[in-house]
Amino acid sequence: MISNGISDGLVTGPVAERSGGRRVIIVASLENRRKDINRAVRAIAGIEGASLSVVGEGPDRAEIEALIAELGVADRVELLGRRADVPELLRQHDVFLSTSRVEGFGLAAAEGMAVG
Repeated sequence: MISNGISDGLVTGPVAERSGGRRVIIVASLENRRKDINRAVRAIAGIEGASLSVVGEGPDRAEIEALIAELGVADRVELLGRRADVPELLRQHDVFLSTSRVEGFGLAAAEGMAVG
């Protein structure tokens, strides 16, 4: 039994079609200590043609913003803040990236898989 499953409502709607060559990646938290968003930002710096969207808020926003500026990827990393439309955002991205150092079940990853 998985006691913290995901809502069936996440799997409604088609995956968005995109044109262009840019790979779009999304992560779903701004808590760096546990979720290690710095790793995602550093990865984007090394992937030409990719961009990163980060959903959520957290105590490490200033640290992450400083790294984005240091690496010169402000044009490719977007901090979206808290959003109510996460399922739709997931559909609009090519990849859901989980950089968590520790994750009990990985609910965010399950939600990412549910929307395609």
